[in-house]
Amino acid sequence: MVTCYPKQVMRKLRVGDRVRFRFGGRVATGDVIEDRGQIASKGGQLVRVKLETADPDDANEIEVAARDVASFEHSDTKRTRRGALRLATSH
Repeated sequence: MVTCYPKQVMRKLRVGDRVRFRFGGRVATGDVIEDRGQIASKGGQLVRVKLETADPDDANEIEVAARDVASFEHSDTKRTRRGALRLATSH
């Protein structure tokens, strides 16, 4: 079960953002892999998160409401004209 922190995310989460939230009595860390849109309760944003695990072959994913995210870091992704995401490169 996901439990919410007192703080709420004010900005929209994006694919590639790194997030932290309470999950099963511990703090889970992961990366947003899909923006599911405004389909959480009361019209909130829902995102799919790939959880960080000790075993990289163990791919755990979960859907989390953005309001349940305690903290996040925006990624360096940019959207192309066709809507595809690409990583911004620093040269």
